[in-house]
Amino acid sequence: MTNIPKTFDQMDQWKAVMFLYNSALKEINTKIEILNNEFIHIYSYTPIEHIKSRLKTPESIVKKLKHDGREVTIANMIDYLSDIAGIRIICSFTSDIYLIADMIARQSDVTVLYVKDYIKNPKPNGYKSYHMVVTIPIYLSEGPVDTKVEIQIRTVAMDFWASLEHKIYYKFEGNAPDFLEKELKDCADMVDMLDAKMFSLNEAIMQHSAEERRKEAEAEERRIREEMAAREAGREKREKRPGREKKRRERPGTEKTGLRTAEFNRRTERTDMKIVLQRVSHASVTVDEKVIGAIGQGFLVLLGVSDTDTEEIADKMVDKLCKLRIFQDDQGKTNLSLADVGGELLVVSQFTLYADCRKGNRPSFIKAGAPELANRLYEYVVERCRTYVDKVEHGEFGADMKVELLNDGPFTLVLDSEEICR
Repeated sequence: MTNIPKTFDQMDQWKAVMFLYNSALKEINTKIEILNNEFIHIYSYTPIEHIKSRLKTPESIVKKLKHDGREVTIANMIDYLSDIAGIRIICSFTSDIYLIADMIARQSDVTVLYVKDYIKNPKPNGYKSYHMVVTIPIYLSEGPVDTKVEIQIRTVAMDFWASLEHKIYYKFEGNAPDFLEKELKDCADMVDMLDAKMFSLNEAIMQHSAEERRKEAEAEERRIREEMAAREAGREKREKRPGREKKRRERPGTEKTGLRTAEFNRRTERTDMKIVLQRVSHASVTVDEKVIGAIGQGFLVLLGVSDTDTEEIADKMVDKLCKLRIFQDDQGKTNLSLADVGGELLVVSQFTLYADCRKGNRPSFIKAGAPELANRLYEYVVERCRTYVDKVEHGEFGADMKVELLNDGPFTLVLDSEEICR
């Protein structure tokens, strides 16, 4: 620790040093909380049960220095003690420990001084924990000060054992009876077996849930294929009926020449509102390197509007969209709606849904709605969605947008007003 603020006496220097350690605790605590929240946001799983932090008392600091045979000075305290500022992270499973340690070590402003892995190499008495001593810069008016923090990471079971061992150690001042030490070692072995068993059970639960989701997805896929096949069969049957051939309308004055421009074809041919819906864990849209809309769990909606769309069509599409039950319930079934799970919506305009790739290799977008109409209906859809969902974010119509998402499933649906509004 360098650049310690200049002080007038030893008491001021003590206060300044402890201020640095306390600030370092706050910095590390904030980092860990952000990492944990990010993990929950992305994976819907929290690896951390709870976090404890503490500053070593003056009595403990003096006792430790004397135990190590060093003079009791502030300089020695800074140079030789690494656990004045301490944070303890309690996890569910052993695998979480190494995940969290790696996330902390990869922080650009955190320097790992050394690691003591008592999980792979337990102490003779059975103690298990993962210790890492790091430094983090504390930015003061005179410049940054690298400050040490000891981070201990262990499971709930390990922490329970360590708490009891700590009480016994201080009760007998390190000279506990042999039978107690043996009992503690036996308990440590049982804790180790408990951790392994709980991890095994958790893996089995996750595998079972994944298998249930896979079966449900396969059943849903079969249902969709059968429904599409039945719809196609019905369409073919209708087309074979006599008198179903429709006469094409010609532009006035072109009956003799038979000329039909692409613009005339676009205006007279019926086109449908289209929505591509993706169930997401999170999604965001960026314009000019600035995030203008972001959501957590919910739907990312890509919306295409045509010239023949109306507010009535938009109302029916929004109603269908917001009431779809495609989130899993407690039984793992897709049975919950956006409202049921407190889901959010991100709506992005997408005229390329009307791409016509039949001719050539360059798609035609002539069937997409005119910008003024499309923008008006796009804004109308966003406002209608807000009557169903608390949080509705949106992109910028006509802008060059970057969309990021984590598709949950994956689960993607295509909604077409021809089917929804018939």
